[in-house]
Amino acid sequence: MKFLKLTVLCAAISTMTFASEEKPIQYIGDLSFADFCQAVVEDDVLLLRRALSRMVGNIGLTESHVLKRIVAEPSVECNGLNLIEFSKKRGATDVYAFIQQRQS
Repeated sequence: MKFLKLTVLCAAISTMTFASEEKPIQYIGDLSFADFCQAVVEDDVLLLRRALSRMVGNIGLTESHVLKRIVAEPSVECNGLNLIEFSKKRGATDVYAFIQQRQS
């Protein structure tokens, strides 16, 4: 009986452990754009702004021009979705609001 209780307890703990662990993020493609996806995953506007700033001069003359280019179709994709759709799917409300505010 003690063995059965211990087995059930271990199974429950291992299930909770696996459920709480997230899969590591894997980037495929041009890694210089990975920070845009990472910003959405972390819902981190500061990381997004840093990524935009780093791309000034490479794909746009200003941060707002870079943002327009990365959300335009076809452009940066995260998990097969554009940045706006990916932020909606991930529930990245801060990043989504920032993008929407800057687009208007």
